[in-house]
Amino acid sequence: MTSFTITPLTDHTGAEVAGIDFTKPVDGETGATLNRAFAEHHVLVMRDQHFAPEQFKDAVQLFGELQPHDKKEHHVPGHPDVSYVSNDEFVNGRRIIPGETFHTDHSNHPRPPKATTLFAVDLPSHGGDTQYVNVHDAYDDLPEGTKQKIDGLKAVHAYLSKYSPRPLGHLSEESRRNLPPPGVHPLVRTHPENGRKALFLNPVRMEAIIGMDDADALKLIGELMAHATQKKYEYRHQWRYGDWVMWDNRSVMHQANPDYDMSERRFLYRLMLKGEVPREHPHHPRRHRHCRHRLYRRQRASQSAMAGDGTAARGAASAGRGAAAAAADRHLDGAGARGHRAQRDPRRARRAGAAQSVRQAAKSGVAASDQCRPQF
Repeated sequence: MTSFTITPLTDHTGAEVAGIDFTKPVDGETGATLNRAFAEHHVLVMRDQHFAPEQFKDAVQLFGELQPHDKKEHHVPGHPDVSYVSNDEFVNGRRIIPGETFHTDHSNHPRPPKATTLFAVDLPSHGGDTQYVNVHDAYDDLPEGTKQKIDGLKAVHAYLSKYSPRPLGHLSEESRRNLPPPGVHPLVRTHPENGRKALFLNPVRMEAIIGMDDADALKLIGELMAHATQKKYEYRHQWRYGDWVMWDNRSVMHQANPDYDMSERRFLYRLMLKGEVPREHPHHPRRHRHCRHRLYRRQRASQSAMAGDGTAARGAASAGRGAAAAAADRHLDGAGARGHRAQRDPRRARRAGAAQSVRQAAKSGVAASDQCRPQF
């Protein structure tokens, strides 16, 4: 295992990684340690790196699979997969500073990126810091009444909200055609790795909260943003040459600062990593695999018992199967009747699959109450 250090930068967010040259192969144990640190500290600062664009791309994939950017035309020349941020773009005569208000990246996607990462290529002589705020701690500190109020609420995230506090840079017609439809995500999401709840906010893209009128939705978003962006939740990164910084979009919001001499160039490579569908409550695929294995063992045991006990046992089993099937149908509250709608709704399709699984269990003599059901 490579000898390196991981040093917390605050008591809640950020850790510095020193002693690893990421242009060289990283062993599995080191990679696992870094991924655990990422889930715990939310922002990793890897010091003293020296990347060409393709080296940066290779190093980032230690943490996951690359997610394409919305702006397909916005990339390092000769490297279509590597995007960048800079201070040299203008829209309608105004200089665009990417990310100059607190936000989370690409939240308009059905599966927003789990992580975004930057590598410093050119930096101003001072200023240009990036601020990160811990939205786990922000959620934890909310009054119980506010937690109850926002529990279950979902927001619509468009590419650019009509209420956005700032414009976004130019988007080509081709890139615009390839944008996903607006995403609908919970205001509170649960991190799939560290298990903590977090606020999921982005005023640049949040267009509405389902079930609320716009005035009330904007007021609520404003209150939550004011709470979440307090200094006590912040890690402020002061960039150095050689810094590679990666942050977890499920755990922090971030913003850039235009507080430097704009005659000096600020240019950083940028990549993102694929994420998952934001969920308010955790999803447990491992538990489902265990449930399927347990169901298989019970089915085999039931079949063996019926084969060995003769006609009487088969009669009892038949009665049991009928009761189990009835219990399954009651338990699913008419899932079979909803099956014809599953073709129009993927979630209904999954539920229909679960219904079929329970009925199959009942036919094999396994009680519906013993069947493990996926959580949707």
